Amino acid sequence: MFDIRSALEAPVIYKMLQYLLRNKKLSKEYINKYVRPKIGDYVLDIGCGPADILEFLPSIKYYGFDSNCKYIDSAKKRFGHRGNFFCQELSEVNIPGSMNFDIVLAYTVLHHLNDDEAVQLFKLSAKCLKHGGRLVTFDGCHTENEGFISKTISSLDRGKYIRDKEGYVNLARKVFNNVECDVRSDITSIPASYGVFLCCTKDW
Repeated sequence: MFDIRSALEAPVIYKMLQYLLRNKKLSKEYINKYVRPKIGDYVLDIGCGPADILEFLPSIKYYGFDSNCKYIDSAKKRFGHRGNFFCQELSEVNIPGSMNFDIVLAYTVLHHLNDDEAVQLFKLSAKCLKHGGRLVTFDGCHTENEGFISKTISSLDRGKYIRDKEGYVNLARKVFNNVECDVRSDITSIPASYGVFLCCTKDW
């Protein structure tokens, strides 16, 4: 029997599904409205996948890691001249203390992590961000108005921890004091589908 979750391990299938369900509008909105990178910024991308987000980023100092080595190989082939890529689990990542980032990205990552792992991601982000730096995330979000199609798609997602707005915000506030949240229903191709953007600023 065809297993969509296993198929998504292949970069080409992953990219195809991302295109069909989220399209470039979402990526552009994520970058232009929420991330707002500047030329020369140091950017860490947690769970970077094939690093397709680089298509929308200016000239920056980019470091991406993912636990799927096939994704990392794909990223190196396409964007090796624009960034540094590492195949590592979240628990294995060790950022040198002398290295600080302006921005940390976690694009469709949190819903793959249980609560303890999510807090670990927030702690890692806080550790390696400069003062005033930002962690910006995006994930699917459950709401009272979620449609049947959206619920069905969510059930097929490899991520087993899709939360509601409060679920994401409460986890972020275990580490960050300054957490902004924006729930949107106008940025995906799925009817009545909701996504949540978090922007966590390091203010200490």
